[in-house]
Amino acid sequence: MYFAGHIGDNIDLRVFLTVGMLGSGVLVIIFGLGYFLDVHWLGFFLIVQILCGLFQSIGWPCVVAVVGNWFGKAKRGLIMGVWNSNTSVGNIIGSLVASSVLGFGWGWSFLLPRIFILVVAVLVYMFLVVSPDHIGLELDSKEIEMNVEWVRKRVKPKKRESWDLKRTRVLVQSGSCKPGGYQEWHRLHSAYFSLS
Repeated sequence: MYFAGHIGDNIDLRVFLTVGMLGSGVLVIIFGLGYFLDVHWLGFFLIVQILCGLFQSIGWPCVVAVVGNWFGKAKRGLIMGVWNSNTSVGNIIGSLVASSVLGFGWGWSFLLPRIFILVVAVLVYMFLVVSPDHIGLELDSKEIEMNVEWVRKRVKPKKRESWDLKRTRVLVQSGSCKPGGYQEWHRLHSAYFSLS
């Protein structure tokens, strides 16, 4: 996923995600063909699974980038939580589809679900809009920038121990600074002590 993320930053995410889905679909079909071709060599299955894993690693970085493009930081946690439910729902549906054809031979349990993936890959290529600005929309951003220098000059505690969660809550409630949650508070807190 690390390398796929770097590659995805430099090419069209729609094309990259489609390539990942197509590659994964084709390789799992090849894995299932091992049943029909009467393949019993372990190396065949290992090589196909390794290559399939490389293509499948494209999915998550692309999806995170696309969702990040469409939703600001304020709602990103909620949206990623909802989106992440697709893995559970997909596992349930995939298991049902694969087990429904298992009586015809184990190879079919690899072929049929991957045919669906190939169809979805084509739909992704045709309809995925990577970013709102690709279609002329502007995302209403509610990003929060922290000015650590300003906070340091404005409120400087006499002792290190006096800068705690309680003091930060007072700052937030008074409107002196408005961190977006624990991560912003932690960044502010860490930056303050690194400067003092």
